[in-house]
Amino acid sequence: MPDTSALKGVGNTEPLWYYILKFPNIIIIPYVLPFFFYGLYISVKGRDRKQILLLTWLLIFLIGISLTREKVLRYGLFILPSSLLITGLGLEEFLRKFFKTPSKIETAKLFSILCILLFCWQLYPRTIMLLDMGIKYHYIGFKEAGQWIAGNNSKDAIIMAGSERAIRYYSGINYKEFGGAIINIPENKTEFEEIVLRSKQPIILVVDRWEATQPEWIHPLSEIKIRYLENLGVHFRKEIKGETFISKYQKEIVPVVWIFEH
Repeated sequence: MPDTSALKGVGNTEPLWYYILKFPNIIIIPYVLPFFFYGLYISVKGRDRKQILLLTWLLIFLIGISLTREKVLRYGLFILPSSLLITGLGLEEFLRKFFKTPSKIETAKLFSILCILLFCWQLYPRTIMLLDMGIKYHYIGFKEAGQWIAGNNSKDAIIMAGSERAIRYYSGINYKEFGGAIINIPENKTEFEEIVLRSKQPIILVVDRWEATQPEWIHPLSEIKIRYLENLGVHFRKEIKGETFISKYQKEIVPVVWIFEH
């Protein structure tokens, strides 16, 4: 299998310190950050073998994900286990210094655990609700688009997609750099026109409602942009509709993915 994920990268590129800046989002519970930094300080200062191994664990994964070309927040989950253990170390040491007797320390530990459980108890149903809404009402239409492309695409076609990962997943067609046919939609009209005019291969263009990083010359789709495509010989082939929220409380069946072909 060719590498199509973070190592070479086919999506967002960010600076080396991306995960450091996003660390409050990665650790999930922001109010434990002071304990993480205190635990980090203890790990750096201390000579205990377990602390050194814990710090090494964090650094290896942090450096590893930071050196990849593509950086997205979910890759930061690799540093979450070691980060939480370091946080626990900092919290425990803080309790030892703040509460003097063993009984008070145990009570404080129990209180800390209950606070974290309360946070998770509040977070879990909201997370499930958001995931459920996302599956039902957001980022829909890609399955139908992928299946249509797989059934109608000639072998040598170029597939331009705003959400190329979703189209790759549902069509089973790989990225062009790995022997497939899928590429990003070009960033500007000039580049797009050059590909259309010089290519002897069929071209399939997939525009969707969801991906905000699609180039402005094509997204959001409008009548003017459709006429521009028609003038280049890129004709509308299929519109996929789905039920989604058009406002905070109102759902409606609207077009979500559009497919054009040259």
